[in-house]
Amino acid sequence: MAEIEEKDGRLTITFRGEGPVPDEDCAALVGRIARDAPRRVQLVCDFASPGGTWTRALVGHSLPSLRAFIFDTFFQTLTRQRENSIGDLAAVLAASPELERVFAAGALELTPCTHASLRQLHALGDPISESFLHALAKCELPQLERLVLQLSSDAEPGRMDAVTLLSLSAPRLREIYVGGLGDVTSALEALAKKGIPKGWKELALVGDLDEDELLETLEKHRSAFGSLDVLALPLEDLMSTDGQETAKGLAKCVQDSEGLSEKTLPAIYADW
Repeated sequence: MAEIEEKDGRLTITFRGEGPVPDEDCAALVGRIARDAPRRVQLVCDFASPGGTWTRALVGHSLPSLRAFIFDTFFQTLTRQRENSIGDLAAVLAASPELERVFAAGALELTPCTHASLRQLHALGDPISESFLHALAKCELPQLERLVLQLSSDAEPGRMDAVTLLSLSAPRLREIYVGGLGDVTSALEALAKKGIPKGWKELALVGDLDEDELLETLEKHRSAFGSLDVLALPLEDLMSTDGQETAKGLAKCVQDSEGLSEKTLPAIYADW
């Protein structure tokens, strides 16, 4: 069963109950979106999840009114949402040519795709699958400015090859947040070795780290961070006071990542 709330151009669909959502229900919901032309759609799972049914329902439809798409059950933790699915996120992008913002949490799937309008992508999983990250690296998103990835929550900390971020075709990308990392230092060193794009201005890497290894990496690769306005790291939570001061002295862009985690929370899409 699906409940619908529509107000001021925002349509929220809540899937309730257990088990799969019937194809005909998703088809009817996509038809309503096409007819009512909201600028924002949010799908909520309590506890039913549409999965691949949502992907199938989008085939053949165009939803040009959509500027924001949210797949997030705001009253549940990311861990509780880890099995929620809407199938292939690329299907949402293909059906929504004017889409600018996406916030999606759960068992995310993706096939490589191109989208001309997407400016912000927030993808959260517990964990995010390697297949999703590999597909993301093959996407072409020419207008993308902000990329937020939460690799894990209660699951094992995530690992991410720097190639994922550097291979993504997103020439306007300026703001990157990666949370749930198993080794912040390794991710930072890999990016520094391969070369941080000059267009990147804010890079946040959040997760576990070893203080001595981080300081060594910052000193060794300090020239690689020159184009960044902000390099946000979990200093206050995981480093000594002296270590924090040393880190900030090694690169003027270094600051604590506290506060930036809001990019993974429902508050970030409140005014979408």
